Amino acid sequence: LRTYGLKFILQGDFVLPSSREEVDGDSPWNQWLLSEFPGLFVDAQRSFCTLSCFRENPGKAVSAFMSFVPLVGEVHGFFSSLPRLIISKLRMTNCLLLEGGNDRWAPPCKVLRGWNEQARILLPDSMLSEHLGLGFLDRNIQISDSLARALGIEEYGPKILLQFIRSLSHVENSINSMGLYWLSSWRNALYTMSFHSSRQTLFNSDAEIDLIENLEKIPFIPLSEGTYSSVN
Repeated sequence: LRTYGLKFILQGDFVLPSSREEVDGDSPWNQWLLSEFPGLFVDAQRSFCTLSCFRENPGKAVSAFMSFVPLVGEVHGFFSSLPRLIISKLRMTNCLLLEGGNDRWAPPCKVLRGWNEQARILLPDSMLSEHLGLGFLDRNIQISDSLARALGIEEYGPKILLQFIRSLSHVENSINSMGLYWLSSWRNALYTMSFHSSRQTLFNSDAEIDLIENLEKIPFIPLSEGTYSSVN
């Protein structure tokens, strides 16, 4: 049939009009088939990822599978609702692998993307999970920025560092237990990333001002007597 903008071939027993060039959008049977495809697509991932060519690198399998996920606006005609429905199902599915092996799968809202080795030091795995409910996305998984945003994947950056130390500050003695070297490294990372992002947009942007206002309220400043206070 004609192209609808999908990145994969969709096989089905469709009812066609006399021209046999497209799917009959008014057919209740076709509409039922359409409602079944999002679940079928998501269920196919595990079978796809067990293919022998991906045995040594399951992260590569996830990357390949995710490259077929259609985005809103890419698909048209009778199938235009598929991207939204597929992405909605993926958001509720353990469809992404976490770093560290052991075949650990997690939903998109529970993974952290764009991290580096510095992030692994600043945000130890167990503490990242405990304080933010997140895990590091498998380093071999490549997902486009547009798809990552659609799935609700968290990005490593100033916001995550801020959320982490805010959570630490709510647990007695947690920041102190991390040590001054860790606190200094955390501050340097936050400053570097915030400064870099402000150079790309506008200096003193709304995001930067909001970041500073939030920082001023968090008791992470070490005092001479051994306690911690906020800038405020």
